[in-house]
Amino acid sequence: MATSIFSGQVRNWNEFGSATDLPVVVCLRHAGSGTAATLDAAVMRGDFGLLSEEVNATSSAYTDGISPLVWFNKGTTEELNCVASQPGAVGYADADKTGANIALMTYQGVAPSNSTIKNGQYDFWSAQYLYSKETGATDAIIDALVAFASDEAHMDATQKLFWAAQDAMKWEKGTDFSYPQRKAGN
Repeated sequence: MATSIFSGQVRNWNEFGSATDLPVVVCLRHAGSGTAATLDAAVMRGDFGLLSEEVNATSSAYTDGISPLVWFNKGTTEELNCVASQPGAVGYADADKTGANIALMTYQGVAPSNSTIKNGQYDFWSAQYLYSKETGATDAIIDALVAFASDEAHMDATQKLFWAAQDAMKWEKGTDFSYPQRKAGN
């Protein structure tokens, strides 16, 4: 369903066998956001193109039946407001986002959690990296930051529900476009 929705292949929820005759409204983040990049890599995986153009009710792509309604949003709060304000709307956000009208959903039958991510059951995630062109004394600072961030004990309590530190991961991805594989020694 996710690839069908976010690639623009469906226009109405009844195309999924639902009795509800309601247009699909797709609320997306702009390309370049980490959330959009993770959706593109972890869910679309290059098999389907992620919608890339905004389509409103007067656009020929919508009136000609080619595309669902598509709205791009600058941030997560704006995207969640897009979903909450339009009947039939769907979007995506990091699993740790909470609020009114937000439903935590499963992906491929698995709910996101610290445990399902680090144990390779939930694969809609991306590794985060720190890059620097500096060398020398800065390397020690970067090494200290990475060591600190790699330890789950340093995470905020709300982050611990959904985030997994590198040291806790039992699975890894060769690239963001690959499925998780068991880490050596696990």
